[in-house]
Amino acid sequence: MLLTKNARLAVQLAGIGKDHSVLILCDSDRWIEGQALAAEVLAVGARPMLVDLTPEANQYYNEFKRPQLSAPLVAAMHATNYTLAATDNEFAHMIGHTDENRSAQNKGMRWVSIEDYMWTWNSSME
Repeated sequence: MLLTKNARLAVQLAGIGKDHSVLILCDSDRWIEGQALAAEVLAVGARPMLVDLTPEANQYYNEFKRPQLSAPLVAAMHATNYTLAATDNEFAHMIGHTDENRSAQNKGMRWVSIEDYMWTWNSSME
């Protein structure tokens, strides 16, 4: 129940609405959070695309180098209204500071980092 409530809260606070396109970046550890976000994105009439970045996150932690984003991922970031980063926070932070992300943001994409363990949040819109 808290996961659904907090996914709804994240979607509302981000300002996601009808007909928006939303890229949701996730990894295997937070896949259920990505699914909850996708469900709430659908509920407001927007179009989610959930992408598993587990291999990229694993590579980052093996090498500790800024992630190299694939061409299809970069294209998706440029084509979407929002990117929700529901993956490991350190890895999400590194993606958030890539030239590709900056370029997508300059073209209008809004980057939203989702804090870890959404089901533990004790927040509301009030």
